Amino acid sequence: MRDLGIAGYIGTPSFLKLIVEKADELKADISSLRKAHVGAEYLPPALRQAMLGRGIRVTQSYGTATWVRSPTSRSGRMAPSPKA
Repeated sequence: MRDLGIAGYIGTPSFLKLIVEKADELKADISSLRKAHVGAEYLPPALRQAMLGRGIRVTQSYGTATWVRSPTSRSGRMAPSPKA
């Protein structure tokens, strides 16, 4: 991850946890990972806090209706879906 400069993750909270635990086990440097957007399952508050403690900001959505498909802004934030 470090060599590729991967800064973001999109997936389930449990897989994010697995990636971080495996990186610790292998002593792999994943310090480039700064943002994670999770969904499809419950995000335990303790996991969110643990990731924040590692410098990984975690956001969550519950489905595709929460976001429109659009490029991220220059700040790296996704644009919220327009109000109907």
